[in-house]
Formats: sequence, C-alpha cells, structure tokens
Amino acid sequence: MSHNTIPYASPRVGLRADGSLSEGMGHLHRELNLARTLRDRFAWAPIFLTRTPDVLRSLFTEPGEFAVVSLTSGQEIEAVKENDIALLLWDTQREISQEEVAALKQAGTKVWLYGNQGNGRLEVDCNVFAYPGVAAQVIEGYDLLSRLPGSDNTMIAERFRDLRSNRSARKHPATARRIFVAMGGADENFMTGLALASLKLLTHPLHVDCFLGQLFPHEEQLEKLLRDVPFSYRIHRASRFFSEIAAMADLAIIQFGNTVAELNCLGIPVVTLNPAPFHDRVARIYAQDGSTCNLGLAEDFDSKTLSVALDHLISNQTTREHLAQTGANKIDGRGVFRVADALFATLQKDFNLYCCDVCDGDDFIPIAKRNGRNIVKCKICGLDYMNVRPNRNILKNVYATEYFTAERIQDNAESYEADKENILRFACARLDVLEEIQPAKGKLLDIGCALGFYLELARDRGWKVAGFDISNYAVRYAHDKLNLKEVQQGTVETVEYEKDSFDAIICSLVLEHFVDPRGSLAKILSWLRPGGHIAIKVPHAGGIMYRFTPKKWFSTHPDNHFCDFTPQTLGRLLYDTGAEPVSWHTEGIYLERFAEALELSAKQRLELLALDGIQERYHSFASQNLLGDSLVVYGRKFL
Repeated sequence: MSHNTIPYASPRVGLRADGSLSEGMGHLHRELNLARTLRDRFAWAPIFLTRTPDVLRSLFTEPGEFAVVSLTSGQEIEAVKENDIALLLWDTQREISQEEVAALKQAGTKVWLYGNQGNGRLEVDCNVFAYPGVAAQVIEGYDLLSRLPGSDNTMIAERFRDLRSNRSARKHPATARRIFVAMGGADENFMTGLALASLKLLTHPLHVDCFLGQLFPHEEQLEKLLRDVPFSYRIHRASRFFSEIAAMADLAIIQFGNTVAELNCLGIPVVTLNPAPFHDRVARIYAQDGSTCNLGLAEDFDSKTLSVALDHLISNQTTREHLAQTGANKIDGRGVFRVADALFATLQKDFNLYCCDVCDGDDFIPIAKRNGRNIVKCKICGLDYMNVRPNRNILKNVYATEYFTAERIQDNAESYEADKENILRFACARLDVLEEIQPAKGKLLDIGCALGFYLELARDRGWKVAGFDISNYAVRYAHDKLNLKEVQQGTVETVEYEKDSFDAIICSLVLEHFVDPRGSLAKILSWLRPGGHIAIKVPHAGGIMYRFTPKKWFSTHPDNHFCDFTPQTLGRLLYDTGAEPVSWHTEGIYLERFAEALELSAKQRLELLALDGIQERYHSFASQNLLGDSLVVYGRKFL
C-alpha cells in the first residue's frame, strides 16, 4: 500500500548573534545550542546571521554544520529579505530599535528578541528572557511586553542536563578541593587572574581547572601568574569537555552569564564576580534566592580581600550544599526546549509535538529522517517514534483511495485487493490463536479493518463482527462487495462502542498509524470485556531488517508510521493501558533479507537459497529469536 506523503518542510528561521572581545561568546553559544535543538528536535535547518562568521564556525562540531550569512554593519534587514527568513531571533548586546523591528515586520518577518533592552522590545512578536524573574525587575514595562512565559528560558547544551543525574548523587566534601574558574569567552578585564591570585593565598590543598575562552587576550600575564602557585592546576582552552570537567567541581568561580545556568543545572556551588555594574545588578537579583553567591564587582576586590571570601566558601560545606541544591532547583536544563517548542508552535500550525508514547519521556536521540521529519529513539525506554506528527486535518488527506488501489511492492501484488490471498493467510493465523485461547466465539471488532477481509473470514467462521476504517473507499468496498454492513467510517477518536462489549479485538498493522497510540489503545481496550483478548500486529523494530540493514528499514519507512515497537516497548504499553501480554511471535521471516544482511554477492545468495532445508531451518531459528520484521502480540484484558 502507498499513501499520500505528509507534507513537512523546515521553516526559514534566522538566528542573529555575534561573538567578540567586547560582547563575549555567550550569544553565539546559546544560539548554537538552540540551533542544534531545532535540528535534532524538529529536523529544522536554521540559518545564522553574524558579523563574526569565523568565530562562529570555530564552534561547529563539523564543517558546514549550519548555513552562515556574513554581515557588515546595518545589513540585517537586507540579509533577512535575501534569505527569505520567516522568523528572526535576534540575540545581540546592541540595543535593537523600534525602527529596525518595524522594517523587518514590514518585510513579512516575525521578530523575536533574546534579552534585549532596546525599545524594539515594544514592537516584536515575542521577547525571550533567560531569567524572566530577573527581567521583571530589570526591564522597564516588563508586564506590557509580548514575552515567552516561564521561569527558566536559558538555552544551555543538552549535555548539562544529561550529566545532571550523575552529579545529583555526589556528596559535597567538608572542604572544597576542586575549584572551577571560568570568566567567559573574552575576559577582557582579566578576572581570571584575580581569581587565581586569590587562590594562591589559601592554604587548602586545591586543584584548579581554569577555562579560557576563544578570545582570551591575557596569555603572557597568566603565564607569569602561574609560575609559583601552591596548587595543582590545568588550563583548558575552548575545551569540548567543558561540561564534564565542570561536573567534577566542588566550587565554581565565574562571571555572571550563560555559565551560571550551566553550573546551576549541574548542581555546582557558584560564586560570581562581575566586570560591569549592569552585570552586577543582574547577578544580585539572580542570587536573591540563594542559587548563587554574588560577591560583587571585580574592581572592588584585590587578591587578599577576595581570598577571604573564597576561604569561607571553600571551608563551609553547609553553604555550598545550599547553593548547589537551590541552583539545581532553579535551572532544570530544559529552557532551550521551551524556546524551541514555542518557535515550533508559532511556525508549524499543521503539526504537533509528542513525547514518548510508552514512558512519556521527552529526551531522545534522532536516529533517522523520513520525508523531512525525525525518527527518534527515547533515551529512557528505547521506543523509536516520530515526535512531530500531523494534526487530524492533515491526516484526512493521507488515506485516499490510492492507499488501497496502489501497487503493493513488498508483496508483489497489484493492489490491496489483489493481495487478498496473502492477507487472508495472516487473518487465518490471528483467528486460529484467538479461537484457541477464547472459551467460545463471540463478538469480534477489527480496528482499521481496511477492505474487510479479516471480518469476512471471521464471519464465515461463526463470529459476530464489527469494524471501522478511516477510508470512505474501504468502507464502501466492505459494504458493497462483502456485505459487511457492520463496518463504519471513522477513527478511534470518533467511533463509539459500548463498554466491555467485545470478546476479541484485532488491531493488525494499525497501532503504528495512530497519532496517539497510548490514548487510542486505552479506548480500544475499554470496548473489550474483562478477560477478552486483543491481537496486535506491528512492524518490528528488532527484526532482521532493522538490526542488520537499518538504512533500508528507514529509507522505506512510511511517514505515517509514528511508532516502531519491540516486545519490550509494546508489552509495557499494553500493560499500562489495561491488558497483560499472553504470547509473542514474529512474522515477516524471509531468508532473502538475512542473505542481504550478510552482504552476500548475488552468486552467494543463490547458493545459500539452494541449500537443502535452509528455508525451514532459518524460519525456525528466526522464530525462536523473534527476528521477523513484524511483531504479533496477544493480550488479555485485566479482570
């Protein structure tokens, strides 16, 4: 069968950010985190607009990771028009004016600002503030602004959230030994030197991990300072292991910026020093809840006075534990998801976002892409699923007449109707098992019954039958050619049956099509009587093709299959929605696919297939090890 492809395209999202000695690197880092989230979460391809393209590219994990448009002063509006940007997220230190925003909006571009204090904030479609609670006290007219809600919209990298759980189990030592120092990507005022000079005056046995940004300008002064320090140390220059090294710290000394959120997420006690009055004002407000210890402006300290403050924190376990816990409660590491999801809701009106259908988790790894949308693997339970799914108005156009009349390439049949003999073979297998485990034949419901072949056979075998399908063509066929008047048009969401009214239910190659398989399965099971049985067949994300030729599996993956199940994930879903798995087996066992997985030559394949008894032996082996490309489970509804 074929279906009308679900139309999906990446919107043209522009990310405007720079990195320099005066601006620091925070703008680029957080926009790069957002770009990777948009790519991995929605399969979008955002475009960077920047005046510092070389600095940006130095942060890429691979050449050409994202498209980059180089700008000179005042080119933003022209670049947005030339690149057909639908939405621009502007994240720069320079204050953006109302006139600039108006010009962009007049060109048809939506404009979002990230933490900007220019008067353009009054005109944009949305203001995004990393710390809304702080912004409410700093930004004039905050309550009147169009803005993203929430308490934490920090855009930090995913790895900090991944490391968070490991860090939470670690105990804080009585005396801090491992000190983390990071004063941003530029550190124009050499606050790194002030922190290290202060630590030199302490008598505690310390190890210091000191991070220098890409634009650090004080190499000679640093080298001189480190000649006679009493502690062990390591200097890290733009290390890609920033998060892992930070996670080992007992105390962090940093300037206020993105790094505060990263370390709070990890549960690291944080001390902040600030290069300018505005940074210090923001840092003081941020620290009001005890999530950091803000010492103030760096210019107000010398190494001796700073060493006294640091000595207190290094020696005070209770204070550090409080800082760590309060900070971790404040920053959960999901702020970049909140920003990304808000962008999605603004630009993708025909699609919705879904968490894992089995465990409701929202942490995943993208593993493939099909017709523009990601197939992802849940980090918690291992389910493969599409987290971006069309709304029901789009789905109405997917299952047209051609779904049943088009050639069935996988079965070498001209159409669904022409493949009736093969379909009835599987229908007979389903009924054989149901009649074996059921005490007597009764009422049977077929979910997504297509042309009605399963129901026709069940009726002939003595069952009272009913069914439904989303396709008007399929329902008319069942009525007119098979005299199955009990078949109705609809979906799980629209049809209604009496509770506990069926003795058996068949759901064959349908569950993977449901936009909400958990909710749909729960409703389906409500129609099944207690002790009744359900037979479910789905594509198997554990068969030969998936395991050994995954490129082929994903390249032929229908974009209306929203989940790929294994015995573990389907069993958990079935149990959670009200039924106990009774038995499993797999179908779709083909020696030819195994030969392909072995990468045999054409001659070798023919020789393998010609071996006496090989088909039977392979079928037995694949059956015992659940290696078929279709998975069948029989479940019994709880009493």
